Amino acid sequence: MAKDKTPDLMGELLGSRKAGVPESKKTITPEQQKARTPEHHNMALKKATFYLPTDLLNLLERIWLERRAGGGRMSKSQIVAEILRKYLD
Repeated sequence: MAKDKTPDLMGELLGSRKAGVPESKKTITPEQQKARTPEHHNMALKKATFYLPTDLLNLLERIWLERRAGGGRMSKSQIVAEILRKYLD
């Protein structure tokens, strides 16, 4: 016995437009992600995972949000790198 096709409720609500995933929400391949790396990343970067206490993560989030509110476009990775350089030098 064949199943009936599920009705396109979103398509009906939106008129004749086809419902689907918006272009901005489609999956990004690693190649595309590399192309979107900010221009100010002049050095080769490697990913590292560290486990940090919640209070440090909250502080990092607060600093990042403050810099963004001030018009800065610094990533969390850049903030951590800057702090580590100052501490380790």
